[in-house]
Amino acid sequence: MILATKKGRKTYVAGKYISVIAVIIMCTVVIACVNYIVFYITYGLKGSQMPIYALEEFQYSPYNLTLLQAYFAIQGLKCMALIVVSTLMCLISNMTKNTMMLFIIFIGVTVFGLYCSGYICSDNVQKVVIAIASPFSLFKGFNIFKSLYELDLFGNFELRINVCIVIQVIFEMLLICISYYKYKHSNSRKESFR
Repeated sequence: MILATKKGRKTYVAGKYISVIAVIIMCTVVIACVNYIVFYITYGLKGSQMPIYALEEFQYSPYNLTLLQAYFAIQGLKCMALIVVSTLMCLISNMTKNTMMLFIIFIGVTVFGLYCSGYICSDNVQKVVIAIASPFSLFKGFNIFKSLYELDLFGNFELRINVCIVIQVIFEMLLICISYYKYKHSNSRKESFR
């Protein structure tokens, strides 16, 4: 990738982020479509246009989605979670420059994030706030779509998944801004040494 860019490492950081996001989106779409085709061939799935609450497990769902829409919404949440986690890992890899340190941090972030995401359906407000801050909570979209899980925000009730999506979008923008600032700051320091 460094050799493919005209200015060497100067555009490497942006290229890495764009390629990581593109690969994640492509893999998520391909895997979701393959799963859908396999289940369609195996079981027929004649009722993909049924509302999600037609299934007993989702009878209390607040969402007015068809089964097909709910399936792709869950896949979209997984894709969004992977993008946030990969952006965080790209930022850490740009800061550490050490593969072993990155691996250890990645394992720690994954274990801690998965632990925190287990509280997304909890009744304890503090645990829910921690779970909403974890991008791994978006992997729990299947559980969140089952019933009405809301959060009281200044007297307004919002669905937890909606709050989690907004928080993760803000977190993603912050990670991109930090990466951009770190990249610009390191380039200005290198140019001042010359």
